[in-house]
Amino acid sequence: MAAPTVSPRDNARQAADLVKSAHSLVIDGHDIQLSDELRHGLRELLRHIAAGDEVEVVARREYLSTQQAAEILQISRPTLVKMLDDGLIRFERPGTHRRIPQSALEEYLAKEVDARKEALRDLADTFDPNVPDQIVSTR
Repeated sequence: MAAPTVSPRDNARQAADLVKSAHSLVIDGHDIQLSDELRHGLRELLRHIAAGDEVEVVARREYLSTQQAAEILQISRPTLVKMLDDGLIRFERPGTHRRIPQSALEEYLAKEVDARKEALRDLADTFDPNVPDQIVSTR
């Protein structure tokens, strides 16, 4: 009787659980010490593989080009440039090109999340249970 086979997803799930508390990793007899950052990155990678997600590794740089930042925000580059020029996102211009610090993009995204939450709270405050539902014509 053949032994049951273990799927690559099961292997990844088991590895993710082991990496969670690992302090080192042995590869071909070489002991590699795991920093918190490396341990977290490996665990995230393995968790996505275990979930069956398609995984693409993208390096995060300290500074992003306008095209890279636009891709992260899923907007066009000209729209991003307008946002930069309007002062919505902090940027630097070391030469002729704009460079966006990764931290500035993260700050912008955090502000957007906070603004959405605030807008939802404001909308919820307008709810009056004594007013019957009405159909609103949009055309």
